[in-house]
Amino acid sequence: MQASRQGSRISTRTDAPSQGLRGGPTRRTEIQGLRGLAILLVVGFHLWGTGVSGGVDVFFVVSAYLLTLSFTRKAASGKPLDLLHYWSRTFVRLLVPVGIVLLSVLVAAIAFYPRSRWEALWEQLLAAATYRLNWNLAERSVDYYAGGGVNSSPVQHMWSLAVQGQVFVFFPLLIALALLVARWTNRSFRTVAVLVFGAVFVVSLATSVLVTRLDPAPNYFDTRLRLWEFALGALVALVVTRPLPRRLAVVLGWTGLVAVVSTGFVVGPNALFPGWVAIIPTVGAALLLMVKDDGGDHGAHVPLRARWLTWIGDRSYGIYLWHWPMMITYLLRTGAQDVPIHVGLVIFGLSVLLSLGTEQAVAFVTRPRSAKQKASTRRELVRLVAVVGVVALPVTAAQAWTDSRARAQASYERTAENYPGAAVPAGTYDETALPDLEPIPMWSEVNAEWGSPGEACTEEQQPDSFQDNSECFVYEPQPQDGGTGEGGEPQRTVVLLGDSHAKQLSEPLKAVADEQNWRVVSYLYPACRYAGETEGNTEECNRFNAAAQEAVLELDPDAVIAQGTRSLMDGDREEFVPNWYDGVEPFEDAGIPVVSVRDNPRWDRDMYECVDLYGEDSPLCSDSADDALGGQEILDEWDKENPGVPLVDLTDLYCPDGHCGPVVGNVMVYRDLDHITRTFGLTTAPALEERLLDALHW
Repeated sequence: MQASRQGSRISTRTDAPSQGLRGGPTRRTEIQGLRGLAILLVVGFHLWGTGVSGGVDVFFVVSAYLLTLSFTRKAASGKPLDLLHYWSRTFVRLLVPVGIVLLSVLVAAIAFYPRSRWEALWEQLLAAATYRLNWNLAERSVDYYAGGGVNSSPVQHMWSLAVQGQVFVFFPLLIALALLVARWTNRSFRTVAVLVFGAVFVVSLATSVLVTRLDPAPNYFDTRLRLWEFALGALVALVVTRPLPRRLAVVLGWTGLVAVVSTGFVVGPNALFPGWVAIIPTVGAALLLMVKDDGGDHGAHVPLRARWLTWIGDRSYGIYLWHWPMMITYLLRTGAQDVPIHVGLVIFGLSVLLSLGTEQAVAFVTRPRSAKQKASTRRELVRLVAVVGVVALPVTAAQAWTDSRARAQASYERTAENYPGAAVPAGTYDETALPDLEPIPMWSEVNAEWGSPGEACTEEQQPDSFQDNSECFVYEPQPQDGGTGEGGEPQRTVVLLGDSHAKQLSEPLKAVADEQNWRVVSYLYPACRYAGETEGNTEECNRFNAAAQEAVLELDPDAVIAQGTRSLMDGDREEFVPNWYDGVEPFEDAGIPVVSVRDNPRWDRDMYECVDLYGEDSPLCSDSADDALGGQEILDEWDKENPGVPLVDLTDLYCPDGHCGPVVGNVMVYRDLDHITRTFGLTTAPALEERLLDALHW
């Protein structure tokens, strides 16, 4: 979204009234009405809808249309384009309200947001202030299609401002290039400009259609895949220079209005923007820009010129800026999954009020200090640097403060006495001696909390039938002092099968291997629990499991570990892995012992955020063991269905005294919604060793 016409004092050059084709300059109020309609669609779908509304795409077309009209008039009259003055003046007016919102988000983040969000948020605030947030979100592969849920950034919506800011730099350069080419070749400026923007339109649209389907999450934010939407607005400004026949104008105008309004309802939440689907709202906006008031009293411009709608359109920029962070903060603090209608109306009302206040701030910053004083390029550049600095300095200070806190926490000695983890519920640590410390690992360390199953398999070790995403690892034991291993060749070989929940067992299993002198071979595939061929699995998963089964039989290990239960977020919370026994029966037939390890609980929210927001004892971050998993009933059922396969159960370590929470023994149990941290996993190694040996009768 671009800055709206918040009164004549706040309008940018691209918002200047269009030159009437049948007279003097006129203010096309239907454009403000179109903006008002677009912001209502955006806010409505953010608050209560799913997917995308197409409203932002409308803003892209409108902004490019007005920008091109403004520069085309200059080119036609022979006036200099004065790009530096245009950029400095435009970005000051755009960035002042952005800066106010960013500073407000900074304060709200420190007061209300979990510390686990801070590092990424400080980076996003700086990116938003410098018009590169879209690239930041693309690099992080943020999924915009997930909607405005609790996990969204409070400034995520500013990706569109970044795209538009980049276009406000790029398109004037294209216009200047077209003007130079027109003069060199003695051709019409409009003709050259149409060719230039036509080429941008075709190349960008074709690329968007082809690329979006490949990786929609990051490509959603890619400026290059959005250029065609802006180019469409520019082409309308360049090509449509005469009034349209009234009947045609009526048909085109109402067709455009229906297209704009219906986009979010028609395309659904699974539409891949900005591919071909974005043609619906952008062409709709283009049609409305084309017809002007050519439709007379029956044209689509009539409802768009409603005073209340144009009033909303005048404040659309501020409403867009304010509504999203308030919505995300509400969801984060309440733990709600959606916004009730009455809360959404309050958020919209507050957005309007804050937009009015933002108008006054912009007017104060940009108002000339005297009636005779004119805005100079130098003064605007100074203001621009000042606005960016006002945001960058406190955000940089917040980053430094965050780093200092992290260093202070890291200064505590990480000993088993300070951070015993699973040793507390295992009964090997006196709980009364537990010091009062913030849990580890810290959020800044969470990326290192995946377990490492060992060295990747060599070409000789890798099974021939494994696919590209198949993972193969081999861990050679490193017996410690006091261990039972004798060094040299491992005494036993154990195979670990499964997905990421099996992979997280690798760290404690490696500790057991060191103690018992085992070699551990891991055959893993993301999101693919080991089992026999299952209809509910993907073709790739079934293919991997078949290949893993063949590899195990060829290897003939001393034992196989494969998880036979799977935790769930809803419903019964735990189930047997479908066709699991079909997958392990060939091992039993070959005389290879099989052990299952029970899955850990999973949650509907990130445990780091939950602890930061509500505290580790909050019921929002915990549950009883019977409610978090299947309870004793599923254990009894396991014994009936799989009498020859022991089930190693670590639930008492995750859920001491029948209570499952995010922290045990000053250690964070979960790195996200459902995966165990490497740090906590290591503290389960002694219990895992004892229970595995007992299950295998070794």
